[in-house]
Amino acid sequence: MSTSDPQFMSPPVLPPPAGPPPPPPRLHEVLWGLFFNPGCIFQVDGTLMWRGLRLLALAAVLGGMVLGMAQYPGVRRTTLNWAAWFGEQTGAITLAGGEVRWERPVTLPYVTRHEGWRIEFHPRGTPMKLESQHDPERQGMWIAPDLIKLWWRPMEGRVVELPVLQDKKIWGVFPMAWALPDGLALTGPEMTVFIRHTLWQMLPFFLVQSGLSTLFEVFLYTLLFASIPMLLRQTAGGGWRRALAFYAFAGIPAVIVASVYAALGLPYLDFGSAFVFAFVLYLLLAMRAARKAAATGKPPATDDADWF
Repeated sequence: MSTSDPQFMSPPVLPPPAGPPPPPPRLHEVLWGLFFNPGCIFQVDGTLMWRGLRLLALAAVLGGMVLGMAQYPGVRRTTLNWAAWFGEQTGAITLAGGEVRWERPVTLPYVTRHEGWRIEFHPRGTPMKLESQHDPERQGMWIAPDLIKLWWRPMEGRVVELPVLQDKKIWGVFPMAWALPDGLALTGPEMTVFIRHTLWQMLPFFLVQSGLSTLFEVFLYTLLFASIPMLLRQTAGGGWRRALAFYAFAGIPAVIVASVYAALGLPYLDFGSAFVFAFVLYLLLAMRAARKAAATGKPPATDDADWF
């Protein structure tokens, strides 16, 4: 039997063992790839899911805080305008026993209007009841010593109420004594000064609230986008972790674009609409870049593997 017989052929030479896995990409490498080579987003795998979610959360919180900082001057200006108007209307207010007392108006009920809002003053214990559903104002304020509520009509026949002071609690949750000292008395000019000082103290909380609300909105839309291929079972390998990682990284440029758009106060789109629009546009650009690279015989995997 010759040595050329298949039984005597030497076993195939195995390739050398693979080296250690490449180190995870650095932050600036990931961001560079996302913005300057969108096609490489398709190289994301499930192992990067948590990194993508953390980066998306960071971008959303920072973007929301930038948006809050851009909106703060308008909020401050509007609040001081209302404080000055209330000072002229009431003359002076006093906080006592978890209730609000005012110098004017004396005859109640009293109805006035300001900036398209209907403002009603009522005696203590008056339950909130709008007299007419056909008033031109679609929002207003109900003020009694023991009850202050905001209301608005999002649609005809429906009224939404938001308690500002109820059961001696602010927003119906926090006792008034936690935020404002009992016995606080302010005249009209003093009210404006007090509100201006309070606004500066509340700025950090305003920015945190803006960042958290933006984070919630971004994650909601991202999960909705990621759930589509999961429900259709078209995750192209890698399962739900890869799909979630893919959309998390793809959402980072959209967050930045939407934050800048909303912070500049541009018309037509709010932050959520701008985020969805930028998200879809980025996915289209990524697909175009990947197809162009594949058509030239140079897919992103050949020279962009280091990005992810």
